[in-house]
Amino acid sequence: MAFCYGVSLPVGTIIVSSRFINVYNDLYSFIITKNTSDQIKGWIIDNAGNQATYEYNFGVIANINSAYVLPIDASANQNVTKMLLFLSTASGLGRIVDISLSSAPIITATTSVYTNPSPNKLLVSAPQVLYKNQSSYFLILPYQNSMDIYSYTYNPPFPAIPSITLNRTVNFSGETIKQVLPCDKFVIVITENNASPPNGYAHFIVLALNKEFATINLTSTDGVYLTYNPTTQKTLLKTASDPIGIEVQNAPMPYGVIGMQSIQ
Repeated sequence: MAFCYGVSLPVGTIIVSSRFINVYNDLYSFIITKNTSDQIKGWIIDNAGNQATYEYNFGVIANINSAYVLPIDASANQNVTKMLLFLSTASGLGRIVDISLSSAPIITATTSVYTNPSPNKLLVSAPQVLYKNQSSYFLILPYQNSMDIYSYTYNPPFPAIPSITLNRTVNFSGETIKQVLPCDKFVIVITENNASPPNGYAHFIVLALNKEFATINLTSTDGVYLTYNPTTQKTLLKTASDPIGIEVQNAPMPYGVIGMQSIQ
């Protein structure tokens, strides 16, 4: 089944990004726009193309040319109550905004948790959030040859506000990050070196500790994905040229799903 709808926005409005979000059984579009005055706004549109609530004004932020919206279902009940908005210039990531949603849905609060007045590193893969404890997540920001690991406190006790704290930076000297695969308490960072032809690697990075517990050579970094076999209870790392896969020993099933594939 497929559906489409049109949305009318003010003249001079440029759509920077759009992402579907779910509020229980309802599906909405969250659209980020800017105008000729560099005013950034967020619009929530229902599945009939109607504006669900008043647009939210994030203010004037100069030179934004891309945005990424990361919905967060903190209670795992098909209800997005948080979003992280990543705003970038041509030079790099400039701002991260924490967004709180009600079930209406309405934006109830926003907090800038990261601001870089001189952006110099571009995101090369989608940011990731992984569960840490009841009030915080690990936030993973992949750049060209490094990865920042933050603690993201999304629900602090009143009157504190959401925040992120840099835990550490993992550098991949002479390599380029292709993608990051999330697992329970660790990530698998897929990289290529600068050789011709390039060699691929899978770096297994623990999030809570300053530790890389394995590095595996890959014949290719194309079509890399994780899958789980519930019969053998094995997690396998596969590539387009390695359909048999590499077993990830002692790895838990990724977040209770029976299969996961990264699509670029």
